[in-house]
Amino acid sequence: MVRSIPFVLVALLILSCAGNRQEEEIQELLANSAAHYSEKGAAALDAGEPKSAINYFRLAAKTLPNNPQLADNLGIAFFKAGELDSAIFAFQKAILLQSTYTKAYVDMGYAYHEKNDLQAAQKAAIARDALSKAGLYGVRVAVYEGAPEQVPYGTYLFNLLVSEQMLLTGEPPCPAAEVSRLLRPYGGVAFLGQTREGGAVTPEVLRQW
Repeated sequence: MVRSIPFVLVALLILSCAGNRQEEEIQELLANSAAHYSEKGAAALDAGEPKSAINYFRLAAKTLPNNPQLADNLGIAFFKAGELDSAIFAFQKAILLQSTYTKAYVDMGYAYHEKNDLQAAQKAAIARDALSKAGLYGVRVAVYEGAPEQVPYGTYLFNLLVSEQMLLTGEPPCPAAEVSRLLRPYGGVAFLGQTREGGAVTPEVLRQW
């Protein structure tokens, strides 16, 4: 029994080394694929074809989803295509992946300027700064800004949705269908608050919503 112990240890070591090599090969393959798609995307942008560039950069970002540069490249393609909300979302993702990635901040500033919505950019920047100082940003909380009519997240993703829109304007936020799409079907809650005057939301408002 004693003689079998070294054999088992060596076998485990060999398997571990083989697993590490396989992982390295996979990562190298993914990096090469991402580089290939990025080159295609850059060529499409140079050719004045931002829609094609979006497809290539999407493939690159999907291959290496934690790479901030690829997220930023996708944002640039969206910007060139005139899809500013999608561009801002991509830049925000790049910042979330690497909070020190200066280029994404600059690119997002251009997109907000083009959108003529610097106030929203300022609000988002203040929120990010406060959360970063609290040690929460990128760990437990992220700030994204975009059109509430078409939030770029998958279905049934959230347990809780909150909005200040009802408090500020007395009107519901994004369409009810979009809220329903985002909330988990069992236990999901949308907390909209009361109207500016402090009264309860009327059934008529909810029916129209």
